[in-house]
Amino acid sequence: MRWETTDRLVRVVLASIVFTLFMTWSFFVAVMTGWSVTEPGWPRLWDNAPGLLGSAFLGVIAVGWCRLLMGWRPRSRWLLLALPMPMVAALGLLGAW
Repeated sequence: MRWETTDRLVRVVLASIVFTLFMTWSFFVAVMTGWSVTEPGWPRLWDNAPGLLGSAFLGVIAVGWCRLLMGWRPRSRWLLLALPMPMVAALGLLGAW
């Protein structure tokens, strides 16, 4: 195999591992915000805001590092992939489900 092909393969494998690891943590943190004794609504969302922000931050790390490891510009619209999990969890905290 040529050097460029091996380098590309290593980048893809490392980026996949980093993305999977951090997105799994982001999902876990978003799910754990749902465990509360407070009634669904704004007070429950306010109490769990740090967990939702942490979930979004872990998602941003997952997407940004993945893009950085691939040799692409980390800041892009792809960072929006970090938001669906915390947003769904926030809707659950508000009682929309």
